[in-house]
Amino acid sequence: MSKKLYNIAICFLCLMLCSCTQKETGEYGYLTIGLTDEDVDAGIVVKSSETEEGEGEGEGEGEEEDVPEEIVYGIKVINSDGEISAEVEDHRTVTAESPISLLMGKYTVKANNGEPGSGFNTPQWGGESDVRIWADRDASVDITCKMLKVMFTVAFPTDDEFVDAFPEYTLSVRAGEGEAAQTLVFSNNPAEGEGSFDDIAYFEVPANRAITYTLRLTNKDGAQYSSAGEIRQVASAEHYHLEFKLGEREEIAGALVLNITLDGEFKE
Repeated sequence: MSKKLYNIAICFLCLMLCSCTQKETGEYGYLTIGLTDEDVDAGIVVKSSETEEGEGEGEGEGEEEDVPEEIVYGIKVINSDGEISAEVEDHRTVTAESPISLLMGKYTVKANNGEPGSGFNTPQWGGESDVRIWADRDASVDITCKMLKVMFTVAFPTDDEFVDAFPEYTLSVRAGEGEAAQTLVFSNNPAEGEGSFDDIAYFEVPANRAITYTLRLTNKDGAQYSSAGEIRQVASAEHYHLEFKLGEREEIAGALVLNITLDGEFKE
C-alpha cells in the first residue's frame, strides 16, 4: 500500500514539473528595449525674445563643451487590459542577457524620467511604443524619449541702473485656466516656492495650450507697475524665453521696454 502511494506521488510530481516547463517555454517571450534620447538642446524648440545684434559672438570659443549626463528611465510594460505586467526602475538593466519575460500578447512599453506637474527645475522626459510578444521568441522595442513639458525662462537687466531703479520685480507665469491652472513666480528676491531668474519653469501642456504672464515692478519710490501678456498654442518641448530691457531715456527716466516679441522657432 505504501509503495503504491509512493509511486502515485512521484507521478504527480513529474506532472507538475512538466506543466511548469511547458508554461515557461510555450507561452512566454522575451523583451529587450532600445531607448533613444533626443538631445536636450536639439530636441527643444526655443521661442525667444529679440536679442541685441552681435550679442554673444565669440563667447565660449576654445572652451570644452559640457557632456550631458545620461538619463535613466523607468520602464512600465502595460498589457492590453491596461494592467502593469512588468516594471523596471533602470532601463539599463534590461539587456539581451537579462530581458523582460512576458506572456504572449500585445503590450505598450512606456519609458519615463521625471515627475508630472509644474515646478522649477523639474523636467520630464518620456516616450512609449507598442510591441507584440510571441512565445519562445525574442522581441525588441525602440522608444524615442522627448521632453514632455513646456519650458519657460526669463532674463532682466543686471546693470546698476536697472537694479537701483527697481529694487523689487517679479514675473508670474500661469499655464491653463480655472482650477487646473498652474502658476509659478520668478522673483529677484524669491520666497519659498518661488524661483530665481536662473531657474527654469516647467509646465505640463495645459488643455487650452495658453500661458499668460504678469510682470510687476516696484521702483525705489514705492510706485508699482504691472504689465501682462499671453502666449498661445504652446506645445511640449518648446522653450519660451522672455528678455526684458531698459529703453533709452526719454521723458521718464529709467523707462522699461515692455514690448516683448517672440522670434520664429529654431532649434539649438
